Amino acid sequence: MKKSDILLMLAIACIAATLRAPITAVGSLITLIRADIPLSNAVLGLLTTIPLILFAVVSPFVGNFDKRFGTGYVLLASLFVMIAGILLRSYFHIAGLFLGSVILGIGITFGNVLIPGIIKSRLQSHIGLATGLFITSLSAFAGISAGISLPISLLPGMNWRHGLAVWVILIIFAVVAWYPQRSIRLASRSSAGEDRPQTNLLKSPLAWWLTVFMAMQSIIFYFMVAWLPSVLNSRGISWENAGYYAFGYQIMSSIAAFLIPQLAARKADQRTILGITSSIYFFGIALLLVSHSPEVLLAASLICGFSSGTSFGMTMLLISLRSSDGAISAKLSGMVQSVGYAFAAIGPILMGSIFDSTNSWTLPLIILLSFTILLLLSGHYCGKNQTV
Repeated sequence: MKKSDILLMLAIACIAATLRAPITAVGSLITLIRADIPLSNAVLGLLTTIPLILFAVVSPFVGNFDKRFGTGYVLLASLFVMIAGILLRSYFHIAGLFLGSVILGIGITFGNVLIPGIIKSRLQSHIGLATGLFITSLSAFAGISAGISLPISLLPGMNWRHGLAVWVILIIFAVVAWYPQRSIRLASRSSAGEDRPQTNLLKSPLAWWLTVFMAMQSIIFYFMVAWLPSVLNSRGISWENAGYYAFGYQIMSSIAAFLIPQLAARKADQRTILGITSSIYFFGIALLLVSHSPEVLLAASLICGFSSGTSFGMTMLLISLRSSDGAISAKLSGMVQSVGYAFAAIGPILMGSIFDSTNSWTLPLIILLSFTILLLLSGHYCGKNQTV
């Protein structure tokens, strides 16, 4: 591997570390924030939902900035937007708390969308490794942030505002790492001198099947993030142990997200891997639905974590593999993530409402089982060896 490729992958990993950590920090600090600012839990819950909504709304427009200003400079600018959002969210009371979340969500969206295109364009020979590294860094620092933001806030002289603001440090590292890569532009066939018609992704069945796959895996993942401990508790697991099971879910997700894309990238056709993943997901959710055994529920949590990490990692990988060039990959990424994160923002709220109405997780889990069937179907079509 060339030195330039190694440096680019390290820069991508540094950016990936910033894409979820500022969001997951909020969850562990809600109690402290509410004690300081008199807002309901429902309103404070918007602090984690707002970025997901922005992902959905802004993703389709990222390509316009990329074409005009260049990928590297747009991504560099987005890091400074994230810094502004975090500082505004941390230190400017109620208005800043929510406006900062909006600005932060906008900045993060550019990294979400552009990184798969950069991997496709500049790391073609190492797509599996680069994608696995990207997802693992994103997931690992999301977990680290959720785990240590509260202890940081409780240190002498610190408070929740510092617990939110401290993640600016990660972004500063990302700026330093990315600055040498600022001149990167996404390669396309037309820029290389090939004459080709403009691609309309909205007319591409492949693009839509991949979008469905992203939407299904997103709604299941964010349901698990929001409600898995509650589901486990309803099955007789103590809240403390449910937290440990949820941590195991995240660990398995990170491991799968790193390993499986590397294996899948070596194959021209990914349908078998996607089919097995969807089937395992169905089995894991079914166990959550029917079992009350602590051992079985632990296994179900780990199975779902593995399937979740594989599904997300495969989505990012397929955005690269199913694109004919880096520019198309960025457009496809925008389309896929726009719909996917819309489901991610809405899904947990709807599932929570169903639970409030029925006082049971049975119906939400049955709905999730139907989503794994759609995951299986869409994976069959977007796993074929073809490109947009």
